[in-house]
Amino acid sequence: MDAPDFPEAWRTFSQGHVAEFELLTAEAGPGLDWLMVVPGMDLNAEAERTGGYRTAVGTVIDGPGRISHADLALALVDEIERPRHSRIQLAVSA
Repeated sequence: MDAPDFPEAWRTFSQGHVAEFELLTAEAGPGLDWLMVVPGMDLNAEAERTGGYRTAVGTVIDGPGRISHADLALALVDEIERPRHSRIQLAVSA
């Protein structure tokens, strides 16, 4: 987000996510189980479903950052049905 080539149109939106994450980590008590899922920069409704995805905790995933809505939905359902992460920021990309 601080890189010179980061799209200005996305900067305010991204800064909001940073503020949200900081609030969750600082203020959410032990009674709140949360997960912040962060899709790749190219969340694309037109992209084909691949049936797969990659995840990373607290970092950006290398590569083009593209994921289809269907693959993001798959990642969310997988996490709901078989929770593996808690109280973290989870990057998801194809």
